[in-house]
Amino acid sequence: MATKTRRKTAKAKNLLGQRLKPRVDLRVAFGSITEVDAEVLVLGLFEGVEELSQAARAVDARMDGAITEISQRRVFTGKPGEIFVLPATRHNIRASLVVCAGMGRFDTFEPAVLQIVAENVARTLVRAKVGDVATVLFGASRGNIYGGLANLIDGFFRGLRGTPSRNVLRSITVCERNRLRCQKIEEALVKLHRTKRSQDLDVTLEKITLPASTGVDPTGGPTSVVIQTTQVASPRKGEIGIRFSVLGAGSKAAVLSDTTTIKESELDELVEEVDLPPFADIDSTAALKRYGTKLAKAVVPPKIARILEKAVGKRRIVMFQDSGTSRIPWETLCINGWFPAAVGGMSRQYIADHMPVARWLEQRRLDETVDVLLIVNPTGDLPGAELEGKIIKKAVGGLAGIKIKELRGRAATKARVKKELESGKYDVLHYAGHTSFYPDHPMETGIICAGHRVLTGAELSKIHNLPAVVFFNSCESARVGGMTKRGAQGLARNVGLAETLLRGGVANYVGTHWVVEDLAAPAFMKAFYGALLNGETMGTAVSGGRRAVKKLKSRDWADYIHYGSPTFVLKVPHGKTAR
Repeated sequence: MATKTRRKTAKAKNLLGQRLKPRVDLRVAFGSITEVDAEVLVLGLFEGVEELSQAARAVDARMDGAITEISQRRVFTGKPGEIFVLPATRHNIRASLVVCAGMGRFDTFEPAVLQIVAENVARTLVRAKVGDVATVLFGASRGNIYGGLANLIDGFFRGLRGTPSRNVLRSITVCERNRLRCQKIEEALVKLHRTKRSQDLDVTLEKITLPASTGVDPTGGPTSVVIQTTQVASPRKGEIGIRFSVLGAGSKAAVLSDTTTIKESELDELVEEVDLPPFADIDSTAALKRYGTKLAKAVVPPKIARILEKAVGKRRIVMFQDSGTSRIPWETLCINGWFPAAVGGMSRQYIADHMPVARWLEQRRLDETVDVLLIVNPTGDLPGAELEGKIIKKAVGGLAGIKIKELRGRAATKARVKKELESGKYDVLHYAGHTSFYPDHPMETGIICAGHRVLTGAELSKIHNLPAVVFFNSCESARVGGMTKRGAQGLARNVGLAETLLRGGVANYVGTHWVVEDLAAPAFMKAFYGALLNGETMGTAVSGGRRAVKKLKSRDWADYIHYGSPTFVLKVPHGKTAR
């Protein structure tokens, strides 16, 4: 009897000494991620892209636009493996935390990146002692659910294996509100379970149905077509390549990439042509159509052109550009007789490393007036700037809700301009004057104040409450790099301003390619500022301004360019909440 007891005691000691397999419950949930009972929700976001998946939009709506704001402010950049945690306990959502996981640039996204993202998330949550997490299948194309899910689960498992054995992360739920897609995810999970991926884990599978949504979630598909253009090397001497990448709906991976090649001299001539006759002719609208058609045939691959055609009238276009492709006047593109920028709208995003956080004073969005700091001809040698100042005051100064503070000529000293900007009193900075331009040192580029003193991008970056919008209504003010040789000689004072201000922390920049006609400028500004006062987004305001100019039969509707978030709202109408 004693011998039998000793054997049982020894066996118990051996069992206690064994390291048991960590248990993980994998669940597929039919329903909205906003209704899942989990401690943490995980959403994948591409670098710089505000266009959210349906799931992310639903979570964003429940959190009063918190995800949108951190994207617009560039607080979360979305670089590969980057993690940003948002507390959610005070919002209409079941989870305590929402984790935004960066997936990097969509044009270079690869399956291996998804594993890194999931692994980083798992390690972070284990260290935070989180017990259960819910997510959606992000970063996977519609036709490759199994591959996307495999990378996601492999990444999570790798993160669990690399953490202490006593981790508390026990449950991973993949949510899907489309019934057919949910079924395919379930089948993929079963298939994955049969592989050797989980041999060192105790994995269980379960399918659940989530409760009906308790709130009003956004419906419909994506509102933007996101296209990235980058200049790439060509194997043939004297040629350059322009690579296009189109982001699939929501947070899916890039679904289409294509590259066109063009002689560098031909592109230079094409870009310069927008500043030359026949635009001086009376029938400038017809000339713009001819030019836009020529530009589209020269630089846009047929596959990309077809995507733009499908988007007409339905979605705006958001163009991500590097310095090489930003010089191209994309707003003038004409495809089969219509202009994408005129129909659905077009905004630009600038691709650059180490972009700073965009800074604006949130309280100003709730103020009922649009306060404009107008700086006119600080150096005293620009008659055109004097005229521009008069046009601005006449066009918008009489609008109810617009307040203009003017600094003209010698009064626009560097110290005074800095003081006004630091006050945080202004929504818009409108500048009519010279700029200094150093292409190799963009942060030293800036606006020239009285006495020819330069307020640089580096100095702007130290100002905390910058205006949310900078408006520069002058020739080529919105080109940020890669100028043509002859064009750069005459217009270098303006080309770097957009990049300077964006790097200095400005959220939105509105500029022009060429000198605007006297009738077009007031028409654009009346429509633009009027829309902002009514709480419309930047994208809507710019499109409204373009339409107003287009009614004048002027080609200048395509002159105006917007860098920044098309969904940014400068003023929140009375009774609504800032988002």
